[in-house]
Amino acid sequence: MLRPLASLHNFSEEIIDNFHKNGYFFVEDIDNSPEIIERFVNVKVMKNFMIPPLTLLALDHWQAELEYQKLSSSSKLLDKILDGGFQCGTITELCGAQGSGKTQICFQACLHVQLSRELGGLNGRALYIDTRNAFSLQRINDLIEGYKKLYPRLKISNDLMAQNIQIATLGKLEELSTTIEKLKNTLVNQTKNNLIRLIIIDSLSFLIMSVEEPSLRVRLYLNILDELQKLASKYNIAVIVVNELVTQINLKGKIIFDSAGGQSVSSRFFKRLQLTRTASSKFAVKLLKSSIMEQITVPFSIDTDGIRDLV
Repeated sequence: MLRPLASLHNFSEEIIDNFHKNGYFFVEDIDNSPEIIERFVNVKVMKNFMIPPLTLLALDHWQAELEYQKLSSSSKLLDKILDGGFQCGTITELCGAQGSGKTQICFQACLHVQLSRELGGLNGRALYIDTRNAFSLQRINDLIEGYKKLYPRLKISNDLMAQNIQIATLGKLEELSTTIEKLKNTLVNQTKNNLIRLIIIDSLSFLIMSVEEPSLRVRLYLNILDELQKLASKYNIAVIVVNELVTQINLKGKIIFDSAGGQSVSSRFFKRLQLTRTASSKFAVKLLKSSIMEQITVPFSIDTDGIRDLV
């Protein structure tokens, strides 16, 4: 089967168009013609993208999944639909309208990741990529006080927990690529006692929706998520990506609310959750995608101390 050049998502639209304008539409057209390739892109880079993916036995794949740890959301009901929590080595999407609790769950995860594994944590640190200038240290301190009430015997330092959250505040899409590249170096050089175990982007769609060309937006989503997936798998990290809800038209011509990333990038997420505010402090989360769980909705609340189950 011929592989379209357009499937090489790491290439810009301009490079792909140049190939097409010169009559090259498939990888096989240029596979053994370095003199053609070098007219448009570095030959070594091109060859790396054309290497077939490695195969893996189903049993080995299952064993690898068993070795991935899970980060508790601090809510038993939410953990239930997450099959135990946010799974390391994967990307979980949180989507919802403004004020639906997405950021609150992210804040909570930044703290819970620091707890011991016995308490559902990962004994690690968090990287919080803030694209909306929405990070609140005051809210983090409120949540820490909530943990002190939940675990009165646990010695918790507000300053230490805050220091274990690394914040990257971004205003441009280009800065996200730079941040990911710097993160690669950080992960390579980190020590065992100071590991980043959680990466959050709040939100990815806020940056990408500024791009006008729809096909370019999709390519950007895929490229960024693919890079995050590589890091998640290699370093056993849980990744949470926040996306806003936007209006879209489905196949039946009806207007619906869906994640800004759309169905075209949903395959990159291991699990997808949609959040909704039902009252002033009450919320609901619906499981949109899971390989083992049915689509269900569970309620929860958010108060000064953090996320709490509704019984």
